[in-house]
Amino acid sequence: MRRPDEGPNALQWFLAELEQRVKCPDARREVHTLLRSMAGERIYLARDILVKAEQQRIARALLDSGFTATQARAELAARCGFSRRTAERVVAHVLNQRAIAAAVARSGPRDA
Repeated sequence: MRRPDEGPNALQWFLAELEQRVKCPDARREVHTLLRSMAGERIYLARDILVKAEQQRIARALLDSGFTATQARAELAARCGFSRRTAERVVAHVLNQRAIAAAVARSGPRDA
């Protein structure tokens, strides 16, 4: 945990970054409104939600654009800067999601 003399806390840092990076005043105002509506809440920024979802989105886009699984793994590792093994896990997860969705679509609606 930071001490007060160590600089801004996480929220202060986030707000300062928001002011620097978001140039549109309307967008900034919307984010501030959203944050005010969450006042008093604690937020845990889970890696699975933020990072893995983005990795899977990239892998899905590569596969959709015609990359083979092997090509997608290599490209994903190069773009995201992580290991070949991590890229293999991400691509395998996306392929498994597709297989499950295809199986569900083929089975059609079930009678109760």
